[in-house]
Amino acid sequence: MFIRNMIDGLQDMYFLRKRAIVDDHHWRNWTAMFLPLAQMPLTRQIYDNAVARKAVDAEFAAFVQPVFDGRPLGDPRLSSP
Repeated sequence: MFIRNMIDGLQDMYFLRKRAIVDDHHWRNWTAMFLPLAQMPLTRQIYDNAVARKAVDAEFAAFVQPVFDGRPLGDPRLSSP
């Protein structure tokens, strides 16, 4: 339950950050919390299940996927028009 809630929370933060509502400090805190947990196989399993069930937004799923592939997480604010 904790991991699924964390993924949902990060998804909320992603869309708020993209809209420039979440500042740098809060974005860094959320991503710093998520990155170590993303290395846990259970987190990947829960994430994959949520994606398969379309329980997370496809845009967010594409954004966060690199973390599970060992790449850094970007900043949605920097990629917004």
